[in-house]
Amino acid sequence: MSKRAAALAISALLSGCTSSSVARQLDDPRAAAAEVKRLEEGWTTAFNNRDIRFMDEVMAPEYVLFSAGGPQGVNIARRADWMRVWLGQDRLPYEAKILDVVVVGDTAVATLEARWRRESYLTDTWVRRQGRWQLIFRHSAARR
Repeated sequence: MSKRAAALAISALLSGCTSSSVARQLDDPRAAAAEVKRLEEGWTTAFNNRDIRFMDEVMAPEYVLFSAGGPQGVNIARRADWMRVWLGQDRLPYEAKILDVVVVGDTAVATLEARWRRESYLTDTWVRRQGRWQLIFRHSAARR
């Protein structure tokens, strides 16, 4: 068991939880993948409903969107720029289908098919910090 898992297990015991349940939450890639899938689904809902609170919670401060293959060529948008554009545009429906989520430790990579202005393939990189998943990088490529 890692030092982090051991520390959390001790903390959990002191708070009345079992150490095995805490360790499972930290070390179970399937549980982590399910959580990232839930967050990806939440992203779709929040995007369409302009839920700023949700986006603030899941977008890491260093979030970057890298878009390629669209009419504008290559575009890189940092978090503040992305939020400004998102909130300033007319509402267009965003749809996404999660294809896969792979988790290794505190990093998860989700692949999606999405539609918003164009059909795209997305690759999202998530990191787990202090028990919370945050999206740090999204790569968008036009589907041809």
